[in-house]
Amino acid sequence: MKYIFVFLFLIVIGCNTQQKTNHNQNQNGYDTIQLSESDLYKGPDLLSPPDSPGFQYSSYLPISFDGFLERGYSEENSKGMKIFNSRNKIILKLMAYPTKDLNSDEMGRRDTFALFYPNMKSIIHIYDSKLKLKYKEQNFLIIFQSQLVPYLRSEVKLGDLVGLFVLHTTYDEFTNTHVILVNEFHKY
Repeated sequence: MKYIFVFLFLIVIGCNTQQKTNHNQNQNGYDTIQLSESDLYKGPDLLSPPDSPGFQYSSYLPISFDGFLERGYSEENSKGMKIFNSRNKIILKLMAYPTKDLNSDEMGRRDTFALFYPNMKSIIHIYDSKLKLKYKEQNFLIIFQSQLVPYLRSEVKLGDLVGLFVLHTTYDEFTNTHVILVNEFHKY
């Protein structure tokens, strides 16, 4: 009789765990914004602000989301994680504001980059607000510096064209996820 009780108890726990897992997966799916072609800026490169002592805008090369996809596919036969250290400028419509709720997986993705670039270890914690986008079956985890978010909210309205000055850090081929750190923004 004890064994039947233990067996039924394990089944109940297993069912509850599966329901929680499904709920978490559904919850995570809702916070990802699906980008369409109309959400992306396809025109010529817009001028960046002039360089200042605090930020070198000119060191960030323009790239499109398709450019990120090409970079991710550059080594077709290798499965794993690709590490980049590429400064880029992305121009897109702001569809949502970043939220400050990185989960442990997202923090791990962020912190992995700092393992390969030791100068980032002391400051990686300031990247703590995320915006999750999906474009052509690729996921983009865009993580903002915490001090940028209040300025972004006050200066840029949803639907406005914004340039994000970013560091393309990693691409995980197993989950098709690009991790991008935002260092600055500019409203166009």
